[in-house]
Amino acid sequence: MEQHDERDIREDFPQIRPEVGASAGNSAGRSLLRKGFPTGWDLLAIVVVFLLSNLLMGMVVIMAFGGRLDGQVTFITYAGTFLITIAFALLLTRRRAGTLNRIMHFSWQGLNPALILWGLILMLAMNVVIEPLLDLFPEEWYEFIKDQITSGGWATITAVVMAPICEEILFRGIIQDSLTYKRGPWSGILITSAIFGAIHGIPQQVVAGFFLGIIIGYIYWKTRSLWSAIILHGINNALATFMNLFDSEGGLADRPLREIIGDPTRYWLLYAGCALLLVAALIRGIVVSRKARFEKEPQSGKLRRI
Repeated sequence: MEQHDERDIREDFPQIRPEVGASAGNSAGRSLLRKGFPTGWDLLAIVVVFLLSNLLMGMVVIMAFGGRLDGQVTFITYAGTFLITIAFALLLTRRRAGTLNRIMHFSWQGLNPALILWGLILMLAMNVVIEPLLDLFPEEWYEFIKDQITSGGWATITAVVMAPICEEILFRGIIQDSLTYKRGPWSGILITSAIFGAIHGIPQQVVAGFFLGIIIGYIYWKTRSLWSAIILHGINNALATFMNLFDSEGGLADRPLREIIGDPTRYWLLYAGCALLLVAALIRGIVVSRKARFEKEPQSGKLRRI
């Protein structure tokens, strides 16, 4: 495995000098890999560029549209912010890692309907389990988001189409892939999910985004297809958008699940079932990731890192 690790490091970090890469199988080589992209400063730089881009785009677009705040302004601001951030992240990746080979896997072959369905089931279970936690935050903090996603067609396109594509390219395709190769799958998934949740700002979205990121991140790692992540993200946003868009004031979208079900016994049975499902899926995911750390190449039979 040491010889294999040496080949991997030199292939994916071509800026490493041959005499340094020759020691990649030992502690010095591994230390160099740990210091590679992305460092904590790299991740901080991406977040700062995102925040500054959002502020800049917001000011420019609002001035261009005469101070109007509507779905179209939101769409343009959002698209511009992520295009700038993704471009910066790609340039930073190329400069620091020396290659883009390990990121953004748009593979149709990896698109697995069964895993997407499994991810959807886990997302629904996750929403049940975290609902009591989200209820601890004042509802007023989430009202702004509700107003935004129900403000018309442009807002719907932003939430259901633009957000899944842009956010999955940046977070799963660039950040998670880079962290996974550097630190392993679960470090990549968890760190990326924490950043993914944090940039949403609203406390309810921060919490929900973190747990959603774990599910989408695992499905992406398993399928090696960003299409799987984009589809899952799009379904999640579509459900949230259309529930708020078509539900009347005080309807299902504004009522907690325990109130909708009514019977406390049935609610807690459902809650316990969802919690057990998530715990079982987490354990299964950890076991699978450990077993899949190395696999044999079909022709040579040699071990290669995945």
